[in-house]
Amino acid sequence: MPSKVLGLQCRLRTSIEMRESIMRVSTKRIAALAALAVAAPLWGMLAEIASAADLPSYKPPSRGAPSSRIGGGTRGLIPPRQIWALAPDHTGLTTREQPSLYWYVAKPVTSYLELTAMNDPAAKPLLELTIAPSPSAGVQRIDLARHGVRLQPGVEYRWYVSFDGDSKQRSNNGRIERVAPSAALAKRLEAKPKAGQPAVYAEEGLWYDAIAAIGELIEQSPNDADLHRQRAALLEQVGLPEAAVADVRR
Repeated sequence: MPSKVLGLQCRLRTSIEMRESIMRVSTKRIAALAALAVAAPLWGMLAEIASAADLPSYKPPSRGAPSSRIGGGTRGLIPPRQIWALAPDHTGLTTREQPSLYWYVAKPVTSYLELTAMNDPAAKPLLELTIAPSPSAGVQRIDLARHGVRLQPGVEYRWYVSFDGDSKQRSNNGRIERVAPSAALAKRLEAKPKAGQPAVYAEEGLWYDAIAAIGELIEQSPNDADLHRQRAALLEQVGLPEAAVADVRR
């Protein structure tokens, strides 16, 4: 083949490779800019939440190592998560024998909840429940007392929520353990009005009691923006920014 033809082919190949490289870079830049555009309002709102001085501060118990935020194992492309268990990335504590479990869904959908004791891998779930969709997206809860489920002291339980029939839409794993309330906790609660009790539970490291206390106040006053800010602050502190922002944007 003549050298002029070879040279022309080489230049064409080089030109095509450069064009493809530029397109790849441009695509990455566009994706990065789009992500920043979406994230900017999110982080701005979170910064506003975190800067308030009157919000509860959760102090995790100094025990155990944090677990992964990943829910169930799935292969292939994983769509953006649309369901979150309102739980920290470590074992959250409660003093209640029959606590409530809370989660957030980004759209109205039928959900499936499973609660299992972790001390016996072969044990059957304590609770398997299909939950009808709520009228709108937002925080949902289940009261274990209504289903006759009692947590034993010192036993660690795992729970998660998923979209019914869609294994790729599964929440982070929540872990919960029942502990005995301290005498100091009882005294602190007696000295506080009900509106101040979520902060007491949070400072004592009792995640599920704090979330339940603020959740019960919100159920009584659903339009109280300050209560939603308080819950959003707790969610942001344990790494659940999507649920936190949705709570204040409701």
